[in-house]
Order: sequence, then C-alpha cells, then structure tokens
Amino acid sequence: MPQAVSDLKKLGQRFLQFIQTKKPEDFGLIVRVESVIPLTKDQQSKLIKILSQKLKTKVTIENQVNKAIIGGIRIKYQDKLIDVSIKTKLDRLEESLLNE
Repeated sequence: MPQAVSDLKKLGQRFLQFIQTKKPEDFGLIVRVESVIPLTKDQQSKLIKILSQKLKTKVTIENQVNKAIIGGIRIKYQDKLIDVSIKTKLDRLEESLLNE
C-alpha cells in the first residue's frame, strides 16, 4: 500500500477518535451577523461574549455587510433570527400605519 494512502487512513482514524471524544457544545455555533458596516474586533468580542452566555455554547461570528438593513443588526443562528435592524422597524411602522 502506498505511504500516502496509509497516512490518509491513519489521519481518518485519528479524526474519528477525536470526534468521538467531543460533545456537541465543544464544536460551538456559527452565528451570522448582518450589519451595515463590518463589525470591529471589539464589537465582535462583545457580541461573542453575550451570545455565548445566552446560548450556553461557544460562538463563532460570521459578519456579513448588508447595507439594505439601513442600521442595526440581524443575528441568525440555527433556525432563529434576531432582527433589530432599522429596515425591519421601518417596515413594521409602515405596516402599522397602513392597517389603521
């Protein structure tokens, strides 16, 4: 058997052993955060700390710039959305005024 194949098999076995020793919370959660401008490192650190405490798991942030939200942020993880964007607030205000 070629050395590369043997090394690849060993790597695969070690990876499986590693995965089997971990709990789901060890892998954490990827949270997508939309903002009008990129979040600073300080803002990301603060948000990671807050979300990790609230969600009781390790959090990794993927920041996506979305100028359409006008201001504020949208936080998406798993099947949840926390939307505190100006766009959503204006849409709700418009809907409320039209339904009066």
